[in-house]
Amino acid sequence: MSTAASVGDVLTSVQLSSGKWTARHLEFATPFSKHLRSAELSKVSSQEPCRNKCVLGEREVRPEVLAGRQAAAEKQTALVRSKMSAGNSGLCPCKGSYYVRKQERHMQVKWKEAVEGARPGRYTHNQLLKCGLKESVINVSAVNAGEFRFSAWDHYSPSLCQENVTGILVGDGARLVLDAKGTAGVEEVTRAFLSSPGIEVTLVPAGWVHNHYRWLVWKLASVERSFPQQFAARCLTPNMLLLQLKYRYDREIDHCHRSAIRKILERDDSPARRLVLCIARVIKLDSSEADLRYELELTDGWYGLTAVVDQELCQRIHHGTVAVGTKLISYGAELLNCEQGCSPLEIGHDVKLKLYSNSTRRARWDIKLGFHTQPGPLHISLTSILPGGGNVSSVSVTVVRVYPLLYVEKLDEGKSVLRSVWAEERAAAQWERKHQECVEQLYSQLKAELHQDDSRQRHLKSHYHIPSAQDVALICSGDKLCEILELAPDPAAVEALLNEEQKVAVADYQRSKHESVQRELEAKVREKLKETATASRNVTPLFKVRCVDPAVPMSTRSAVLSVWRPSEDVMQLLKEGITVTLFNISAAGVRNGDLKLSAGRQTIYRPSSLRNYDFHERRVVSFSEVTRADFRPPFGELDIVGMVAHIGSALQGNLGFQTVYMADTDFNILGLAFWGGVKQFGWDEVLKPRALVTASNLQWRRGAAVRWVPCVYASELSSFSLNPCQPHLQHALATLRQEVGQQDFGAFASACEDKVSTLLCGSTSPLPRVVSGTRTLPTSSDTPQTGVKQGGLRPPLSRSPMNSPKTVPPQVACAKERMPFLSSPSQVPKVSVTCSSDVVTNSIQTERRLHKLQPYGEPPPLSPLLMMPIKPALRKAFHVPLRKESPISSTDSSPLNLKHGTG
Repeated sequence: MSTAASVGDVLTSVQLSSGKWTARHLEFATPFSKHLRSAELSKVSSQEPCRNKCVLGEREVRPEVLAGRQAAAEKQTALVRSKMSAGNSGLCPCKGSYYVRKQERHMQVKWKEAVEGARPGRYTHNQLLKCGLKESVINVSAVNAGEFRFSAWDHYSPSLCQENVTGILVGDGARLVLDAKGTAGVEEVTRAFLSSPGIEVTLVPAGWVHNHYRWLVWKLASVERSFPQQFAARCLTPNMLLLQLKYRYDREIDHCHRSAIRKILERDDSPARRLVLCIARVIKLDSSEADLRYELELTDGWYGLTAVVDQELCQRIHHGTVAVGTKLISYGAELLNCEQGCSPLEIGHDVKLKLYSNSTRRARWDIKLGFHTQPGPLHISLTSILPGGGNVSSVSVTVVRVYPLLYVEKLDEGKSVLRSVWAEERAAAQWERKHQECVEQLYSQLKAELHQDDSRQRHLKSHYHIPSAQDVALICSGDKLCEILELAPDPAAVEALLNEEQKVAVADYQRSKHESVQRELEAKVREKLKETATASRNVTPLFKVRCVDPAVPMSTRSAVLSVWRPSEDVMQLLKEGITVTLFNISAAGVRNGDLKLSAGRQTIYRPSSLRNYDFHERRVVSFSEVTRADFRPPFGELDIVGMVAHIGSALQGNLGFQTVYMADTDFNILGLAFWGGVKQFGWDEVLKPRALVTASNLQWRRGAAVRWVPCVYASELSSFSLNPCQPHLQHALATLRQEVGQQDFGAFASACEDKVSTLLCGSTSPLPRVVSGTRTLPTSSDTPQTGVKQGGLRPPLSRSPMNSPKTVPPQVACAKERMPFLSSPSQVPKVSVTCSSDVVTNSIQTERRLHKLQPYGEPPPLSPLLMMPIKPALRKAFHVPLRKESPISSTDSSPLNLKHGTG
């Protein structure tokens, strides 16, 4: 039977202020249950400790009345002791009136019907007093509810409060004996309840009445505060309290029904099930403003349990989104420090419930407390996942990008290295070589040590007496015979004396000895290897996909899902465009603006039959698009196709970027930056000069450029291919090959190389000479004395005399006409350069000046925002420096004299 059905079920935050708060401590919330038509209710909540006394209207009584009440109290105590000493009396369970009425379903209405659709309201302190609530009820909270005392003057006639001696009849036959001031608290209620008929005292655990007294007072007071027009002064009464206390006795003790928290603490149910609990108290721990830490006291209406929360939930508590009275529904919670189980009345201070923000949500105010009727995972949207919110029980995603398989190696020093498939193959082969060399070295060393030991043993036995031929014929042991052969001056002569059986024994012994020596060597090698760094590698495969929320069309907000140790089925399932529901994943923070999700062995994948086409599909980006100011690739990634025009020089120490320059058929140049070098990524066999390649998953960053060449970045997720499998890359590569095949490939490649040389060197060089389709190098007189020669980058060729004839094929001439400077927005009129006859053409200085003048004909684009990225330091706001006031001394220098230029 559901705990919540009997506990009270609904919770709503009630803040007692409209506009300016009149009582800052008055923040109430109410849990509710099904409502009886007689207006008897179930559950309530409150927050802060009271500032005034919980008892008002105290009055003294006459001495004889006080003596009579003391005698009645002693009589009740004696009755309870007699029940306790008598043990189990075998009484049949007697159902209370409240329990009987709760069993009659036609007598019940839902909370929304009881309050006519109203919601728990917000009322000020004065408004609650005008509605008829007592000060003592207004000040009740979950902290002080256990110390609450009823004042009989608020509920009964003055004559009864002044003259009653035997006790007030409340509940199901209980007699509530008042104290000298006409009040009753938990002590008086306990005596009245245990001495009432139908109560088996021996079955009531210690502290049971006090625990339920606290939660019942908190519940009933909150109901009155949340709906004062309907229930003011009608819920928190002695009669209602004793009726509900007997109801809980009937359910929990007589009928053995347990609440959700009790089942969890006794380890008879899992806290990971979908669970609805109410916040009874917010506990602020010692922390700074930057690192806020809170704990929550949660209740199912019957028992309480402290919960630890993550930083995301702490932020919601700090901002008031989650407060006392808020109902939380969670899935996948964990119980800490309670392996053996314990009673909820004897819970240790370190036993706590751990909640995850991504698997916890606020619940509706009228939902039932306890285990939810649907025990399955709590489904949330991808956009609502919090980076530090921990585990996610269920989420639906659409896969928009699938990345190549990666391998993560954990090094001994605690660092991790991420490699692509090609880089991992090289690293594994390199480790295997080192490992084999180490094994062979250890094997040779240990084998030499064993040989030395054998030689030492033979030397010690050199004076051993060699038996005669008759004695040898009598020996059958292979051990003895081998020893005789090893120590004999002439082993061949001794072996000739052996018969066939002796020879077989010798061979068997030698074989067994060789095997034992081999096993000993292998064992020693393994022990030595454990002490070295090449013992083993800790490598884990990692599969990454990029996901978006399927409910948001063309979304650019994405998350990267990392699947650790993926199976073949998972890799075949996660394809681009598929919608899948993921169970049991976790959020791992944010990196580069993308939410990181992690999936492991416990993750379950449930694909959807519908394919989502409403997302940013892959396409090949042209080089000219990258230079546009409004260019924004989806997810900051792009796929390109082009020819490798030039590979920058390799780096020393794998520090910094190595750039590979690619070109398209329009002679646009794009740089590909590799941190640590191309070889470290394992693509040096693919990215070779003049190769037509496809590149996918390149990272785009605004304004990134090398000199005047725009640049994108390669990462471990990037892939390069000469024969791609993706249809969009195949089509683009086929188009590139067709366009390049229509012209001379050598001339085209040379023109692209000259373009790269021009852009990097800051000067314009002519195209190389091509005679009959064969490219010819310039003569020594045409080669400039300066230029970039390192890293395989050829310098720009020297400009020939202006009127000198050149032999240029039509393909190259056509290419020269259509080869613009990168991203030139418009054609600028060329500046004619006229050389007088006095100019010495063979002068190096003249040649340099001519080379400096020629670029002015077609200047590069003036786009400082794109090509000249602003440093982050320059983006900071300007702060006026503080002036340091100090007394002026006679030795201070005078101010600058601007007229005479002296200081």
